[in-house]
Amino acid sequence: MKKLILAVIVALVVAAVAAALNAADSNKPKDVTLTGTLICMGCELKTQYGAKAQCNVYGHDHALKAADGKIYTFLPNDNSKDLIAGKADKSAKITVTGTLFPGSQIVDVKDVKGLSSATAAVYKCTHCGATYDKAGDCCGVPTVAAKL
Repeated sequence: MKKLILAVIVALVVAAVAAALNAADSNKPKDVTLTGTLICMGCELKTQYGAKAQCNVYGHDHALKAADGKIYTFLPNDNSKDLIAGKADKSAKITVTGTLFPGSQIVDVKDVKGLSSATAAVYKCTHCGATYDKAGDCCGVPTVAAKL
């Protein structure tokens, strides 16, 4: 019986140490590579859930909607400025590499792949200013895109 009690105590101690190590790792920033599409966070949440976003008044907050549906925002820096400005075709897949901070979905962008160059975009949304290589819908509503 004493051996059983000792085995249970040892197992509990091992489990507690493993949980503590796992918790310590979750409190550290981690390198990530995320693939998805660039969206306006306010327009997306307004369309999907009826959020009270007023992008036409306060401007658009661009973010990455990953393949799993999670929305990631960007820490402002030289590497994220084009993402924050919405300089991507909203239908194009982009890949963002960077550091994800614990307890958040904020990415410190190190690199972006698939981002349209300013010269490739010939249409601009009259509502949010996003650029595209063809005319079409934007911001979750039919929008007339002006040729640049």
